[in-house]
Amino acid sequence: MALVSHFTPSLMAPEALEAILVQRHALLDDLVERVDASAAGDAKTHTLLVGQRGMGKTHLITMLYHRVRQQPGLDRHLRIAWLKEDEWGVDSYLALLLAILAALDHEYPGLIDAQRRADLFEHGAADAEGLAERLLLDALGECTLLLLAENLDQLFDGFGEPGQQRLRALVQNSRRVCIVASTPALFAGVSNHKLPFYGFFRTQHLRGLSVDEAGELLSRIAQLHGDTALVAALASPAGRARLRALHHLAGGNARLYVVFSQFVTADNIDTLALPFMRTLDELTPYYQARMQALSLQQRKIVEYLADARGARPVKDIAKATFISSQTVSAQLKRLSEAGFVRSEKSGRESFYEIEDVLLRFCLDVTKRCSGRIGQVVELLTAWFAQPTESQALLEALLAASGVDSRVAGDHGALLLLPQEIRSLFPHGGT
Repeated sequence: MALVSHFTPSLMAPEALEAILVQRHALLDDLVERVDASAAGDAKTHTLLVGQRGMGKTHLITMLYHRVRQQPGLDRHLRIAWLKEDEWGVDSYLALLLAILAALDHEYPGLIDAQRRADLFEHGAADAEGLAERLLLDALGECTLLLLAENLDQLFDGFGEPGQQRLRALVQNSRRVCIVASTPALFAGVSNHKLPFYGFFRTQHLRGLSVDEAGELLSRIAQLHGDTALVAALASPAGRARLRALHHLAGGNARLYVVFSQFVTADNIDTLALPFMRTLDELTPYYQARMQALSLQQRKIVEYLADARGARPVKDIAKATFISSQTVSAQLKRLSEAGFVRSEKSGRESFYEIEDVLLRFCLDVTKRCSGRIGQVVELLTAWFAQPTESQALLEALLAASGVDSRVAGDHGALLLLPQEIRSLFPHGGT
């Protein structure tokens, strides 16, 4: 059975990556053309892929790598340095150069002069930086360097503005570097007009999968595994209803459907709660790691919003967490930039809630609240199968939330409901 990786598409065979590609065929073709044109001339096109975690950025970069490597004759004009997804040790421009040299040495054994590379460590950082840059350019010769870099926001944070200035100078002066990078969200290093890389990248925002595209992804994975029964089940009216329920609950996050594909079968798709709960169990360590990367105050705010389930104003968050409103506002801004929360205005007040509903559900799992999740899954499955029969369950959930069903016409009150319930009302979604 072909490997379908949840978090590391680079482990997958190129054929498997191609087999499960949905939505992004035209974009991938365009990226290959940009790289081809950059390798052929002095003008370089630099691309930044922007999309939340799980949207398929690594999958796309991995496919770009394989497509470019398979281009006939391109090796005569191009060298690829594919950095690790998380280059934890890059804390300076010199460290970035060393990472690039290591990536080139891995990809093209013998390309980098081993003695000159070893000698770099006999010098101080300032001298080693110039020597490393010279070694890189000598190794490239007349070829263009395709630099593939994920989590560019973290790299820029690591080597700071001085490192960014030196990298920009290398790219501009050598005319031998083409960058394709990714980031979960736009960040100051590319959006602040005072910084070196402002306006530098051609930005591509990756959208989530539609219901049809999510269904196509699940079907493609089932076909890859030879599961014709699941392919047929997904195409049935009942399968379509359950897919709509899952999409309503989890949105267009591609990773969710890849993980879900591991647990869904033709036999259990009718009981959506079981494969969904197993999917959450699989994703929980990932979301726990994301929470651990936050400051204590940020964790406290996220946990409160997860427990609150609906959107809340700053004053409520401050009161519940014993953090000043000013500090809460500052932390919410950072959490919003990092993709943890989103906001919506009601009148003059902003309401905040968890951006990724899967994070909230995974936190529920760790608090032994799986029964509540199952209830929501039941509601949505019934709603999309036969909407009229789910009204009673919807009203029961509203009552359990302490909100009268008449809030359907009150936007401010609707914001207090969980997003997956709120959006069932006309104009209730965000």
